[in-house]
Amino acid sequence: MAAAAALAGYLINRDTSGPGASPDALATQMEAALHGAAPSLNVYGGPLMVDQGSVTAAGIPPGACVSVGWQLVRKGLLSVNGVMPSRVSAAKLSELCNLYDIATISWTPKQAD
Repeated sequence: MAAAAALAGYLINRDTSGPGASPDALATQMEAALHGAAPSLNVYGGPLMVDQGSVTAAGIPPGACVSVGWQLVRKGLLSVNGVMPSRVSAAKLSELCNLYDIATISWTPKQAD
């Protein structure tokens, strides 16, 4: 019974995107997008957009959303599925990233002093 539950969890949450799709690759891609290296699609196949110093990536699997969100929040302001949390924790990121089947992340880097 436990094995069946574990298999079901894996099948629901597995990453079905192409090779090279990882939270690290998405974080790198979002940072590079601010410097003009923005492809129209992110590593998970969703749109990647840059607008007035912010980067938005849509179509992100919830597990990847939590990982990339944790990486980026230390470097700026993060919005997940339209919500910008005032206090960020792993639990809060997980809650926001799992609101829908796929997530949208918007990130604005900290400005240099």
